[in-house]
Amino acid sequence: MPPCDKLVGDLIEVLHIEAKAMLDLQNVMAENRAAFVAIQASPLTSGLEALESSWEAVASLESKREALVAELASLLGLTGQVRISSILPELPPHTVAELRAAANAADEASRRVRAETTAGARLLRLSRQAHEGVIRALTGVDAQKHNGYDKNAQSIESEGRSGRLVIGTA
Repeated sequence: MPPCDKLVGDLIEVLHIEAKAMLDLQNVMAENRAAFVAIQASPLTSGLEALESSWEAVASLESKREALVAELASLLGLTGQVRISSILPELPPHTVAELRAAANAADEASRRVRAETTAGARLLRLSRQAHEGVIRALTGVDAQKHNGYDKNAQSIESEGRSGRLVIGTA
């Protein structure tokens, strides 16, 4: 078996494993979101551990995939930013369909993770806004009339005076 065929086989295997790992990650994220919405602490806590483990698995597989693509590109004499789609025309026809299918499966899994990430971010933003509204309602304080500091450590005061934190990292 030529070295190119072995690398392509390894890449196909990693792509399939990566797709499964991303789908597992997406499922863990969905379970965490459901636990968050249901305000269930124990599934959320154990889910965070599973989430970290899933992210680590996906990151490890991504590194393996990138290394295999780089090695394959070097073997084929390709330079610059090399993607799987740019490798396909250089491969023997018998491997193209299988590699394309594996790459498409990984791409679809990646889309599902991005969609779950977007849904989770929206949920967290809505939760933050709801909590801020409840706190303002309970305290009777309008956030716009409060003194504070912006992201650049500039003082924001209701009378229009401004100052600066002594240590900007505080």
